[in-house]
Amino acid sequence: ADDEHRRELEPLRGVERHEDDLVVVGDVVGVGDERDLLQELVEPRELAGRADELATLSKMLTSDGQRPVTVTGPGGIGKSRLAVAAARDSESSFPDGVVFVDLAPVLDADLVITAVANAMGIRDTGERPIADKVAGALAGRRVLLLLDNVEQVVDAAPKLSALLAESAASVLATSRILLR
Repeated sequence: ADDEHRRELEPLRGVERHEDDLVVVGDVVGVGDERDLLQELVEPRELAGRADELATLSKMLTSDGQRPVTVTGPGGIGKSRLAVAAARDSESSFPDGVVFVDLAPVLDADLVITAVANAMGIRDTGERPIADKVAGALAGRRVLLLLDNVEQVVDAAPKLSALLAESAASVLATSRILLR
């Protein structure tokens, strides 16, 4: 079973690997339509006036274990860019990778786990529930899940919490609304 989980998580590793539906930059992964957004977000650009926020966010991700961290604010202020920069800054603390999950197109909270699975490179082949496959792939691994645009699917929080409770994964979320 461990080999199966390793294979499920394998797409998280690699540097600058491009495939039809997957781009990996460092250990940050994007799937399908997220490729262009991810490439734009991970380009080394100056985060004007955000050095203090970046340092604080990076420290929160690396010094407090599995603490979920949320970047909140109105649209267009750079939450996603700041979160990706912090994830890249903290990459060494997550030896099994950083997974970028764009939730903007996901309007149904029941599809969030599927979106996470897709971002991790896990496909739903029907032999077992996708949540079980994701949980197995995350088991015992230090992964940072960067969940972007969580305000779209706040009702998925209980399912995400249950999924992550058995893992060593950390969560960095961006949202236009406060998450509780």
